Amino acid sequence: MVPRLSHIYIKNFGPITEASINFESVTILTGPYNTGKTYLATLAHLLTKITSYIFQFIDPYDVLHKHGIYGHFSQEEARKMLRDYLDEIRELTTTRLKQVLLSSLSREFSEHFAIFSPSELVSWDSNSAYIEASSKIGDKVAFKIAFEIEKPSGRINIKNLVISDYAVESFINSIRVIDIREGSISISYTGLRVWEPNYIPAERLFLISNIHSLLQLIIETHGARVLGYDIARRYTLQRIKGMMRPILLTYLTRLLDNLRKKKPYGIEKAVVSIEDIAELINGDVRFDKDTLVFFYRRKRGHEVPLAGASSGISQLIALIFSLPSDEKSLRSTPLIIIEEPEINLHANHQLKVAEFLAKLCQHTNLLLTTHSEYILEKLAHLWADGKIPSFSAYFLDPETHKAEKIKTKKETGEIELIRTINEAVEALAGEALRLMGGSEGKTNQI
Repeated sequence: MVPRLSHIYIKNFGPITEASINFESVTILTGPYNTGKTYLATLAHLLTKITSYIFQFIDPYDVLHKHGIYGHFSQEEARKMLRDYLDEIRELTTTRLKQVLLSSLSREFSEHFAIFSPSELVSWDSNSAYIEASSKIGDKVAFKIAFEIEKPSGRINIKNLVISDYAVESFINSIRVIDIREGSISISYTGLRVWEPNYIPAERLFLISNIHSLLQLIIETHGARVLGYDIARRYTLQRIKGMMRPILLTYLTRLLDNLRKKKPYGIEKAVVSIEDIAELINGDVRFDKDTLVFFYRRKRGHEVPLAGASSGISQLIALIFSLPSDEKSLRSTPLIIIEEPEINLHANHQLKVAEFLAKLCQHTNLLLTTHSEYILEKLAHLWADGKIPSFSAYFLDPETHKAEKIKTKKETGEIELIRTINEAVEALAGEALRLMGGSEGKTNQI
């Protein structure tokens, strides 16, 4: 019952004039620097977070109180009763959620994009930005929202907000027991929670390599004891906000939580095996909780601190330890966003990473930003081979500032050559021909 982001449409947002993105098991954003890939990835995180909170605002108490319904109800009794008031519950939830979003969207944008006002996200030559998003539970629409950001005020106007009957029915079907009394309601659920997206930034190597220094800063300012308390830890992490983008702080917080409860590997159980990870990094890795240092040991080699490993291995370790730990956690993560999984990797290892990611997308959706033709083509081949449920790729054009869907053949995984890559290939071919011509001239002179 995890709501997953299914579509985003934006206009005049940051460097992007227009983009319409359908989210699949694997969705890829590619294009030159400064075309808006990180803008879109950050927006996807924000919107996934919003859609994942729908169920927090479904509270049937006021509706039941209005109709004078009190008492203790079993699972079947509760579900049957609430279905009679589905429309009223949906309308009340929509009103509540709209009020909350009007007061919180501005803060969410500021925290995600490290800005003072949402007006900074409106394209420089436009007076407003427009954003639409929808999410699905399974193959059915659960939630839709459309809003506008004004410039220069930064005011956010919600144009449309829809919570579907199916979303409310999913909530009702999750109820085990309900107890309603005058002034209070108690509900027990099955499998209902707040689902958080997982953002793995391009800066992951810096953060994981400097985790000791970052934690030392916390210890020096507040003492080591605070690291043992979640509320205190969250408070002290606020002290290092100025050192990084807020979304990186979220990543660091999740990484610390992962390291506390993980075994030596980032993926447990049946999703990706220990053997898969050993093959990926050509060795194994452990995290020493006492010294806060990662150690890497190559197959049949000595153990060295992460700082002594190659940059490629360090990147892979940073990626592995950033991921949910098991199949259950993966399934309850609505979206994993990974920036540039190819950083510091040779071409053959990029192909291995693509195969690694294909195993994850059997349980959740992935959004990747990449400059790698190898990552893009390998994932398209895996999709054609049936190892990825669904696939889409988009090119952010530096001239039109629009997102263009990349044509891909499902039968063969053949993917059209990206224009900027084609331009680079032609430029190199032209230089080769020129040099060959010059070489022949010199030979004739001799």
